[in-house]
Amino acid sequence: MVTWPRQLVPLLLLAGCNGQIDGPLPGGANGVGLDGSTSTGGANASGAAATAGTSTELDCSKPQVPPAPLRRLTREQYVNGVASSLGVDVDAAALAADQRAGAFASNFSAAIDDLGTEQYASMAEAVAGKIGDFSKFDACAQTADTACATKLIEKLGRRLYRRPLTPAEAARYQALYAGYSAPAAGGFANGMRVLVQGMLQSPSFLYLVEPAAPAAAADRALSSFELATRLAGFVWNSTPDDRLLDVAASGMLQSDVEVRAQVESMLADPRASATIRAFHRQWLGLEAVGALAKDPSLFPGFGVEQRDAMLDETLTFVDYVFRSADGKLETLLSAPYSFPKPALFSIYRLPAGTASDGVTPVMLNPAERAGVLTQPAFLAVNAHAKVSAPIKRGNVVLKNILCLTTPSPPEGVKTELPDAAIPTTQREQVKQHEMNPACAACHHGMDGIGLGFEAYDAVGVFRSQDAGLPVDASGDVTGTSTIDGPFNGAVELAKKLGKSAEARACVTQQWYRYAVGRPEASADGCAIQSLRASFTASGGDLRALVVAIATSPGFRTWGVPASAEAAP
Repeated sequence: MVTWPRQLVPLLLLAGCNGQIDGPLPGGANGVGLDGSTSTGGANASGAAATAGTSTELDCSKPQVPPAPLRRLTREQYVNGVASSLGVDVDAAALAADQRAGAFASNFSAAIDDLGTEQYASMAEAVAGKIGDFSKFDACAQTADTACATKLIEKLGRRLYRRPLTPAEAARYQALYAGYSAPAAGGFANGMRVLVQGMLQSPSFLYLVEPAAPAAAADRALSSFELATRLAGFVWNSTPDDRLLDVAASGMLQSDVEVRAQVESMLADPRASATIRAFHRQWLGLEAVGALAKDPSLFPGFGVEQRDAMLDETLTFVDYVFRSADGKLETLLSAPYSFPKPALFSIYRLPAGTASDGVTPVMLNPAERAGVLTQPAFLAVNAHAKVSAPIKRGNVVLKNILCLTTPSPPEGVKTELPDAAIPTTQREQVKQHEMNPACAACHHGMDGIGLGFEAYDAVGVFRSQDAGLPVDASGDVTGTSTIDGPFNGAVELAKKLGKSAEARACVTQQWYRYAVGRPEASADGCAIQSLRASFTASGGDLRALVVAIATSPGFRTWGVPASAEAAP
């Protein structure tokens, strides 16, 4: 294939487009409390509160929107967008890992270095090379003339830029096509491939460029095309399709009623599974499943097949709860069914002939299993190679489901438990923390929750003994206002969490962070407070929460940096 000099594309990737508009986001260590207040400072040393410091009641009498970062597409959004716009499948692993906003992938402030630029160039070349026939975009490609090239520039430009090209942009691509479509250079097909390579390396494709008027000095509603891009990134983890772009072009996307209708329609589309799966995979830390290793002498059946089956089961389960069942947080955390493949039957102790088609739920023992936290993926990721890990399991529940944090261990402190001189349970080893006041202050909250998972071994098998001794799966929740107190086992804990105000408040905050693609700031306080109230009023309906976020002013408004606001 005849190619072209990569430097011809006017990249801004290394010249100021560092993924951020105005420096660090406001907020820093500040947080939005579960009561809706804002606070400053670090985490409570006991791990019993999300933040500590000065708490301020929110003034929601006027809209507040924090500055909008210049976000770059995540790897999954890039891959899904290329597949949707060009019909080409590519491997996300060829791109650099994403920056994180909490648990979630979001390139909101990460600059692109030389290697990243080269990766995008190589990916663009690979994508363009896979487009064998441009007539799939328009039948005019069979004529292979300049008029068709002009038509395809407009069509592909709108798909990849997620808005119509400006006259100047269209003229630049027409000139680029003319320079690489001569018969000696490879003809029509080569000219079109050059166009695709150029568009895929443009900041207008790689970044969520907002606002259309860069000099805007006041918060403003997103344009229809900008909102369509945000909606597709949030609900589909992709870029807008032609239908959504047509709705944006019609101007209807500025209506509250139409935005809600579009979001509900997008949630009903199978493409919503991409976001549902991505959110839960990142929220629960399940991306590490693929690298899991267990002691083969203790778990001889553990390997690639079981790892893959673990992740597939949980992602199928969350998608089913969200899109086919009642969509409730309580169901996600306490449903007594799942979708295990045969590779997991030994872990669940299911008969070999159990029907499991990935569509119909398999009923599990309700005394042993309740929702996503008792599934092998979560339990195995949060375990060691040989034994369970109460501290890891408790910490994930504290941080990601209750939004309670603990400080990092003091420098120099050994975090690994010593090998026991005689066989003993994990509970007895973990209880050593209580003997050291410096450890107990941080570990009380984590250990109290994590020990409730002790009825599951390192791969998630339900057990009654640990190291030949009886398992004690009693636990204790501290630091909440609604579910503090003892519990016995993870099933009881899951049911408590499913009904708790703290879990609903935290999940609201997690979904909001995923949607806006950045850590929340103090100016998000009113938006999050309103969303928490509506989520509670809906009975914890996750689908209603997604709709509420997508239609909220915080999601639909571009926040101006303070420096621009003060400018004349």
